[in-house]
Amino acid sequence: MEMSLPTNQHHYLKYDVMQSICNIVARCPVNMTEEDMFDCLKIKRRFPINIKGVDWNCPSLEVISQWGKLTHEVFDTDGYLIFDEWKKYHDMGFSSIISHALDLTSELRYLDEELKKITGRPNYANLYFSRGSSDHAISFPHHNHNYEVVVKPIYGKYTWRINDEYMENENKVIHLPKGTNHSVVDCPGPKLSLTLNFHDPVGFNDGSEAAD
Repeated sequence: MEMSLPTNQHHYLKYDVMQSICNIVARCPVNMTEEDMFDCLKIKRRFPINIKGVDWNCPSLEVISQWGKLTHEVFDTDGYLIFDEWKKYHDMGFSSIISHALDLTSELRYLDEELKKITGRPNYANLYFSRGSSDHAISFPHHNHNYEVVVKPIYGKYTWRINDEYMENENKVIHLPKGTNHSVVDCPGPKLSLTLNFHDPVGFNDGSEAAD
């Protein structure tokens, strides 16, 4: 007979899982430059207006603005990214989200394979890419998620607001537990970071009982 774990036991198990994930993300190098990103984004067929999976459907790239996400403005009538049109926004200082990014380079593919040793499935990650700006939104307004978030800085200096505290990124992996309010509030220069999202493993949902 299997025993259900008490709530605090679930908490510690989940902490151990997330600590292992953070250790993998920290030790796996991801070296990308602005020019590397440009080269990736020029692969037109890799960036359709919608990427479809079993249980998700989202744009491959979105531009963040004060008025929300811009999508259709940078895709052609066939539904593929127009690099030169997108770059106009980038050069003006708008940030971009590149979705499902773990296939873009050999280092990102290696990171995905290492994480699969814990998660047992393909993992979800976005790249946040910006030239930096004081005039445009760097990220979304202060918000939180109903899943765990791990952020790996690749290059650039910027300022986090996490709950009600402000901190400079120090080239360290950051774990944002489910429900943590966060935003990037200042980014004076070029920035690239990798954000990985992890939903609760089976049996770790809000202290629920372990699955039979």
